[in-house]
Amino acid sequence: MKNCFIPVVLALGMILGTGCATKVHKEWLAIGGSKADATVRLAIVWNPQIEIPEYSELQASELAAQKCQTWGYAGAEPFGSQLVTCTQLVSSNWGPICYQEKREMEFQCVGPAY
Repeated sequence: MKNCFIPVVLALGMILGTGCATKVHKEWLAIGGSKADATVRLAIVWNPQIEIPEYSELQASELAAQKCQTWGYAGAEPFGSQLVTCTQLVSSNWGPICYQEKREMEFQCVGPAY
């Protein structure tokens, strides 16, 4: 009976340990784009092991519009999809663990280019 108890305690400890992530506010940052294509790409990054990202899509829209306005466009519209990828994957004895995720949004600049 003792031999069965140890794996159960270890498994329970691993399950409870994953509940330690805290909510963290993240600001969108411009990571790319093209004036010629009239596109802006924004992203946030976080460590999913310890963070639960909180972010504003309104802040993303405002930042994209600001970037497009510097190129002479009236504003920006999101393409509608978001891409979430693991950018730092580490192998462990229990399988792959992601230590950094990235969420990306792409926007199309709209309105007359001056």
